[in-house]
Amino acid sequence: MEGASTLLGRRVSVLGTVVHGSKVGRVLGYPTANVNPHHEAIPPSGVYAVEVKYRDKLYGGVLNIGFKPTFGKSAEPVVEAHIFGLKKRHIYGEDLEIFFVKKLRDERHFHNKESLSNAIRQDVLNARRILK
Repeated sequence: MEGASTLLGRRVSVLGTVVHGSKVGRVLGYPTANVNPHHEAIPPSGVYAVEVKYRDKLYGGVLNIGFKPTFGKSAEPVVEAHIFGLKKRHIYGEDLEIFFVKKLRDERHFHNKESLSNAIRQDVLNARRILK
């Protein structure tokens, strides 16, 4: 991300519209905004510390890009962000710009929901530490 940001002269970002997802994040205790990045190039699969611009306000967050291997694997990569401090629950159809700060880890398969939930909890802690 640092190299790409240097070449671009700005932080790497993706602009997209919030769409309905499978709501698995909500079940795990980490609701996510599923983002349709339209025709933008997206970074490689993985979990990232991000900043999310929504209605001219910047929020911290954790973003996953990948194929959801724990839940049967999707055909196309899914972009989903857990946004810190965003109180509004329904932002479907709204546009977000996601700024990539740092890759936290690669996407991987977990054997059960509890293991995945524990990993997300650690991702959130790591992202908050990086973003402060």
